[in-house]
Amino acid sequence: MNAGRETPADPPPWHALLGPLPAGSAPRLSPVGPPALHGTPEGAVVAGWETLVLELSAGSAGLRVLQVLRDAEGRLLSASDHVLFRSEAESALALPGRRRIVDRRNVTWRRGPNPAWSPTK
Repeated sequence: MNAGRETPADPPPWHALLGPLPAGSAPRLSPVGPPALHGTPEGAVVAGWETLVLELSAGSAGLRVLQVLRDAEGRLLSASDHVLFRSEAESALALPGRRRIVDRRNVTWRRGPNPAWSPTK
């Protein structure tokens, strides 16, 4: 460790955009829309749709959230992978007087006429 600098421990392999998922991880499966919407005429358009969400915590180093949306037939409509990195290390990117660095990265895919992944940083 450098004097006066904190160096983060090696992140787990899953704490990366499109990284491998840890063994035993299980997503949370939920219907789309609030319960009050289900069974109403307004809710018919998303009846049977589900969202799968997997939240992975890397403790003080950040987190990763994966989300998948599928319709009533199980077809993939969209998917996203979001990773947040947090560091206390010294950096030119830190605000004056602060050492904390937060960096987020994500990639999203949507079904449509030209389906494609769109990354952001």
